[in-house]
Amino acid sequence: PYFSLHRSQRFVSARDVLDGNFDRARLQGAYVLIGTTASALGDIFQVPVGTTMDGVEIQAQIIENILGGSMLVRPAYSATIELVIIFVSGLVIVLMHLLVRPWPGVAIFGILVFVLMAMSWLLFSRLGVLVDSLTPVLASFVVFATMMTARLIAEERARRERDARLRVLQDELSHVGRLSSLGQLSSAIAHEVNQPLAAIVNYLQAARRLQSDKADDPAVRKIEGMLEKASTQAERAAAIIRGLRSMVEQGEVETGEEDVKAMVEEAIALATIGVRGHRVTVRTHYARALPPVHVNRIQIQQVVVNLVRNAFDAMRDSRERVLLVQTFLSDDGHVDIAVSDTGPGIAQDMEDRLFQPFVSGKSDGMGIGLSICQSIVEAHGGRIWVDANSAQGVTIRFSIPVAKEGRGN
Repeated sequence: PYFSLHRSQRFVSARDVLDGNFDRARLQGAYVLIGTTASALGDIFQVPVGTTMDGVEIQAQIIENILGGSMLVRPAYSATIELVIIFVSGLVIVLMHLLVRPWPGVAIFGILVFVLMAMSWLLFSRLGVLVDSLTPVLASFVVFATMMTARLIAEERARRERDARLRVLQDELSHVGRLSSLGQLSSAIAHEVNQPLAAIVNYLQAARRLQSDKADDPAVRKIEGMLEKASTQAERAAAIIRGLRSMVEQGEVETGEEDVKAMVEEAIALATIGVRGHRVTVRTHYARALPPVHVNRIQIQQVVVNLVRNAFDAMRDSRERVLLVQTFLSDDGHVDIAVSDTGPGIAQDMEDRLFQPFVSGKSDGMGIGLSICQSIVEAHGGRIWVDANSAQGVTIRFSIPVAKEGRGN
């Protein structure tokens, strides 16, 4: 039956009929049911419209449905339709979990449930066809909850593995950074110390020549011997320093083909660990179809980490804090990586000396970081330079060579 709500117009009291106190036209050409509405007789039933109804009114509604042709229909193929709906909605949920992120997926699932309920309601209200939507909705919810749980577990596992890998990589970068800092510091010290050592040797040799005219004097001969020993030791120290510098500058590293986007994204993730308090908006723009580069992954990531952290420090007091990391394919067979900030920029007198050892634009900086970056980039056959921003801040850009296969393509 297609039940409607209770209508008092269907009823005429038996007392009014016996007294003749009723409109006789209401019974003309009508089917009349004689029944009771007393609660004590137990002829009251729950109906689908959400209320209770007397048995005689239920019978009256069935007769109205038959005469009006409004009986609800549940076709024999309804179960097949419901199974197809369950299959299609389950397939949609599976594809949604594969292609869409969790929160948009929840919205899509809500839309799917609404569509199923609306379709069932329209079939019921417009065509009088009963198709169960609750079962497909419950089945879809089970599939959705299962897929969501599995996805959350997988993402949590992936997050833990990524964090573990980042920790290992961070340790490797820290180790390489310490070695690079030590190497750069050693090279700079060797360069600086070698010059006064050379001057000392020259002065000692000059002193020996001045004393050569008084070679017969025993005291002079003793002094000359001491000068000769001092000169020998100074020359030995200079040779040690030159050897140390040569070893540091000519050290070989292992290189291989690396994906630029993955390498840079990993470096950004490492650089932003522990700097959330800076409230910096990080944006990236990667050129499409970049060829692989032939580099040492750890060292190039160290360059990116240094540049990103320098950018964070530069924007510490800026109102607008936006970090932009971009990649480009240049015409000379190199891939360029640029790190831009919205800080105060670099003083003009610092631009030419920015990559020199012990030169820093920060009050508490040692001036080694950018010098290390330059050494690493140049060791890979690239170069690093400063680009002027159109508005504010500074852009530091460096190039690295693509792999040989990439050049051929």
